[in-house]
Amino acid sequence: YFGEADYEGTGDSGVPGHIPGAFQFTPYQSLAIDQMLENIPADMPVIVYCWTGQHSSQITAYLNMLGYEAYSLSNGSNNLFYDDLTAHKWGPGAQHDFELEAGPMADETFSTIATALADYLNDSGDCPGVIDAQDVFDNLEDYTIIDIRQQQHFDEGHIAGAYHSSLATIVSDLQTTIPSDKPYVVACYSGQSAGHVKIAMELLGYEDVYSLLFGISPWNTD
Repeated sequence: YFGEADYEGTGDSGVPGHIPGAFQFTPYQSLAIDQMLENIPADMPVIVYCWTGQHSSQITAYLNMLGYEAYSLSNGSNNLFYDDLTAHKWGPGAQHDFELEAGPMADETFSTIATALADYLNDSGDCPGVIDAQDVFDNLEDYTIIDIRQQQHFDEGHIAGAYHSSLATIVSDLQTTIPSDKPYVVACYSGQSAGHVKIAMELLGYEDVYSLLFGISPWNTD
């Protein structure tokens, strides 16, 4: 999303060219319904980049509101070819030491939560609390498995006896459908989302909660 000369690498801003396969859209004159909007494919994600990412973020918002799956390239051209840029470039000249106003001091509630979380995060027995797939398989009947992947993928294949849940429904599911008589193992795709569920459960008072190491991936090659 910048002029044709910079797109071709012949402008005066030091741009050496463009991402291979990228299409050039001229700012302020290309994205109306009667202009080039019809040339943007609706069947694949769209990535927009400009100089710094600020212009492209607004173009991205516009496209997403129209129903496209659009993304703004972080920091734009400054991220692509910073060393070559002679204009629109982040540098010392853009940095200041203007006065800042400090926010309010942490209140008692914040301090209580922060202390509880710090105790949790600094306890190597609780955090990260991951468990290997082989250990779970060897003692499967000793654990309650909670699978938080999408319903479709859960239906296509999951650990025997696993209960399906999600980040949005885990609290209610724990209160209604998931038993509480065994240690828990939370499984997702890679282990990262499971970490969110694990810490939430333990802060709610549930004990012996584990995250399946690398998620469901090591369980089966499919």
